[in-house]
Amino acid sequence: MYPLIRPGQTLIVNRYAYLFSLPDVDDVLVFRHPDSGELLVKRVSAIADGPMYHVRGVNLPESLDSRHFGGLTPEVIIGRVEFLGRYGTR
Repeated sequence: MYPLIRPGQTLIVNRYAYLFSLPDVDDVLVFRHPDSGELLVKRVSAIADGPMYHVRGVNLPESLDSRHFGGLTPEVIIGRVEFLGRYGTR
């Protein structure tokens, strides 16, 4: 399966989406990896108490997601992806 986002594709991220609300299941988030700080983009698959957000990638065999680093806390979430531009456009 191909990744949801490919190199060179444009994203529009709403950094204020969770100012007054919390992420929902199926939201696509931009966040910092809890250990390395690397920027990642994944879909929320579940919400646990705390709140802790479990995320999964589209390409499950290759995805680095909550199966590897656990749930996310709100502090590492940067925003919600609002728009994906076409692949290969400028």
